[in-house]
Amino acid sequence: MSVLERVYLKRNCAKGVCQGFTVVELLLSTIVISFIALVSLSTLQGVVSSRENIEEYVAISDEIRYLSNLLKQDLNNATREVRKQDRKFIALGEADTMKSDITFYCSSYDQARENGIESDFYEVQYKLSADQEGELLFTRRKWPTPKSGKHQDNENKGVMMSLSKNVVKFEVKCLNKKKEWLNEWGKRRKAFPEMIEVNLALMNKETERVCKHSFLVTIPRLPTVQYFKK
Repeated sequence: MSVLERVYLKRNCAKGVCQGFTVVELLLSTIVISFIALVSLSTLQGVVSSRENIEEYVAISDEIRYLSNLLKQDLNNATREVRKQDRKFIALGEADTMKSDITFYCSSYDQARENGIESDFYEVQYKLSADQEGELLFTRRKWPTPKSGKHQDNENKGVMMSLSKNVVKFEVKCLNKKKEWLNEWGKRRKAFPEMIEVNLALMNKETERVCKHSFLVTIPRLPTVQYFKK
């Protein structure tokens, strides 16, 4: 720096032109910067939380959609034969417990066992019950030979598949000819329900958020068979 420049700076600083930031200005600038950083951080946290909520909802929705489609497929393929021994539909449950148990005959091309010869006639059971540890478990049992002698009334036979541990409600209601919704449909009933209502609810155990879904399945009626004497 030359001598002229030094003299010029000294004169300007003496006149008050060359001054630094005051304490108040530094405090104000620090407060503004801190506020901007705080708002940005809270916005970023909100975006991350929203993404986690969406991913959680999508996961539960996919699971409940899969269970509903599987139930619909089996119920729509329920065997509705004219002969009584070739058809079966039993629904057991209580309104207070919200845990139902349905068993029925259906036709399916998906084999229950990987190796083995099977027909397209199965006994399928859906059940919500507690396991050995006391946790709710939603299962599906598929028995390829339901009418094979001594195994006809054995509920423990077949291939058991654990579908979900997040199901907290599985409620089945059956509509009779009197337009009454019943929680039970016993063995003594000769006909199928006019309509079936299924209520499912899944809960994320970490966040305890519940996702519910209900659907109806209409049972087509068989044509009336009449026998004429010669």
